[in-house]
Amino acid sequence: MEISEIDVKNYVIFDNKEGNGYASIEKLIFSPDGTNFAYIATEKDGFKRVIFNGQESRKYIEVKELIFSPDSKHLAYIATYDRSKYFVVLDGEEKEKYDFVSNLLFSPNSNHFAYIAKEGENWFIVFDNKKKKEYAYVGGLIFSPDSKHLAYIASKNCQLNLRWKGDCKLFIVLDDKEGKEYEYIEHGGAYSLVFSSDSRHLGYIAGEGCAKPSLEFPVLCKQYFVVLDDKEEKKYDKVLILFFSPDSKHHVYIAQKDKKTFLVLDGKEGKEFESIWDFTFSPDSEHFAYVVQKGNKYSVIIDGEEKEKYDFVGGLIFSPDSKHLGYIAGENCEILEKLRICRKYFVVIDDKKSEKYPYVDTLIFSPNSKHFAYIFVDIAKKNNNWFVVLNNKKLGPYDYVSNLTFTPDSKHLIYGAVKDREIWRIAEKVE
Repeated sequence: MEISEIDVKNYVIFDNKEGNGYASIEKLIFSPDGTNFAYIATEKDGFKRVIFNGQESRKYIEVKELIFSPDSKHLAYIATYDRSKYFVVLDGEEKEKYDFVSNLLFSPNSNHFAYIAKEGENWFIVFDNKKKKEYAYVGGLIFSPDSKHLAYIASKNCQLNLRWKGDCKLFIVLDDKEGKEYEYIEHGGAYSLVFSSDSRHLGYIAGEGCAKPSLEFPVLCKQYFVVLDDKEEKKYDKVLILFFSPDSKHHVYIAQKDKKTFLVLDGKEGKEFESIWDFTFSPDSEHFAYVVQKGNKYSVIIDGEEKEKYDFVGGLIFSPDSKHLGYIAGENCEILEKLRICRKYFVVIDDKKSEKYPYVDTLIFSPNSKHFAYIFVDIAKKNNNWFVVLNNKKLGPYDYVSNLTFTPDSKHLIYGAVKDREIWRIAEKVE
């Protein structure tokens, strides 16, 4: 597929079939299975349409949040005729009109659909076309992995992102049941509300002793803590990034106290470090690894054992069978514009170091865990400076490499490459 410009008109060309011409084209997306496509097109008069598999929608003055369902069978977006009322268009059908609509969300099984809406001063959730209870604020909308539960954050007396009104309190709503009120609940990011993989547990980060924020300053609390299945855990100066193990039996988060940082795994505090990040469970949940900082050195800790120290560590990844751990390391590093840049990078797999390169990216394992691959770039050269390494075998050079992946049977490594102004899709046999 490509977007071409002919006579000041823009066209989408799909499988060599040219669509209608428009003044501009934006938000081109494919369905997860790759069989459907949609985009927003703007006419010369400024009005917008959604084009779904080549078919035009009605004209709107504004269109946003174009999304496909996980099963690729449904398309939804937000539209308005005059900006006074907004509505969802689901599979071509216009739904109820409200003052504002946002956060379109399909359930993982694609059987349910929810979003946030506003009417007057009240916010609420619309779930499967049914309006839920009104609040002063709602946010953090999330489905459980099994699609049986819907949760979000709400308040009866404050509007977040605006000035607080009086004694502001937040609480979660799980399957229409309101939880305990707190001065603060983490919201707006990937870790607002977190379900376990088996959908049996729900956790979030709350705070107390919080200063009221203004338009310029965020919420700052004296103490933060995790609330797991309505039970409050120990309180700290700061709590960051709560998540569960793949088998849902463990939960972990980063905590800070007295300027020291440590992990809390199932309620047990780990060793203190200057900083911690890039932590992950193995697929079988039997192993746990993360990156720590001590002074100017970084190292990986796996199952409590600290590995060799380097000037940089990142890209931590377990093999699918959980038997191998790999990551990217660097040496001779310095801080440039707040980024840590190293003169040499290399891959470490099961404590074995690869050859050193000017830059390394995208380490992956094959589905059967017997093979690995990564990209390296010779940044001293302008052309023919991208390479792929497959089981220590160098492939290339290319002008660019992307989308590195193994086939499901692990017999081929697939990647996209640019060479001599030609775009290639390469299938390299794995030996």
